[in-house]
Amino acid sequence: MKKRLKFISYTSAFVLILAMLMGTGKIYSFAKIIENNANVFLTKENQRLAGVKHNEKTQNRAKKASEQILGNGIKFKSSEYSGKENRIVCYTRNVYIELDTYSMQPVFIVYECERGKGVKSRYECEKTLVEFVFRNMPVKAKAKDAEVCCDHIDDHIVQYHIDFAKGTVYIALRRDTGSVIFYDAGELF
Repeated sequence: MKKRLKFISYTSAFVLILAMLMGTGKIYSFAKIIENNANVFLTKENQRLAGVKHNEKTQNRAKKASEQILGNGIKFKSSEYSGKENRIVCYTRNVYIELDTYSMQPVFIVYECERGKGVKSRYECEKTLVEFVFRNMPVKAKAKDAEVCCDHIDDHIVQYHIDFAKGTVYIALRRDTGSVIFYDAGELF
C-alpha cells in the first residue's frame, strides 16, 4: 500500500506540473490512465481482481521491448496483471511504461528523474523526439499526415505534441540528455 501511495503522490505532482505547462484539458485523461493501469502496485490478491493476467512469455517480451525502447541499460519488471486486455505495464523505481501487448509498442511512458541544465538545442531535441515517435508509433498511424508542434521549452525540458490523422501524441524530453521523460500515444491505439 505504501508503494501505491508513493506512486500516486509522484503521479499527482507530475500531473500538476503538466497542468501548469499544457493546460488542464488533457491532464485529467493522463491521470486516469495512470490510475487505471497502476495495478502493478496493488497486492497480488487485489491484482487478480483488477484485471487481465499475462503469461510469462508476454511479460518477458514486454520487459525486453521496454529495455529496447528506453535503452540506457534500464532493467524493467513487468506486471502479471493489468487493467486492460491489450496492455501490459513494465516499471522500475522511477519509470512507468505501458505497452500494447500485440505490437509491444509504447502507449504511455512516465520517467520521473532529476533534470540538469539544458545543453541540447531545441532542434536536437526535436530530431530525437521525431525519431522516437516514428520508430514507436503504430502501423495504422500515417506519418505523412504528421504535424510537429512545440508546446513548451525551458532550461530543463522541451514538450511537443505531434498531430496525426488518427490522434495526437504528447512527448517531453530532458534538455540535458535528450531522454524521453513523458510519452502519451494513447489516441493512436
